[in-house]
Amino acid sequence: MALFNALPELPELSVLPEGEYDLRVIQANEVTSKKTGRTGIMLTLEVIGEETAEEVSHGLWNPMEDDTSRTARMMVEMIKEFVNGVGLDLDSVELEDFMDLEFTALLKVGEYNGKEQNEIARIV
Repeated sequence: MALFNALPELPELSVLPEGEYDLRVIQANEVTSKKTGRTGIMLTLEVIGEETAEEVSHGLWNPMEDDTSRTARMMVEMIKEFVNGVGLDLDSVELEDFMDLEFTALLKVGEYNGKEQNEIARIV
């Protein structure tokens, strides 16, 4: 007797074409990069109404003491742009404020480890 009988046929998940989509944060975790030691928040988002779309990952990374001023500025600007763009208060935002947050963003198609994926280009 088979351990798993009659598993349903499920559609393949896919990368969406570039465009505006409504997103919802389904997971928000504090993370530390194994490669650099940089800390930040990793968000996992679902595309609302797109049942076969792959989830979207988006990282917000803190600047580090040994960053160049250019790199530190880029990290700070990315955080500010995202947090302000989704309507949160940068001075009081907490990790739980991201959970179930819904917003519209322009997604682009990028590549990570040789695999296509959707990435947030900007908040709309």
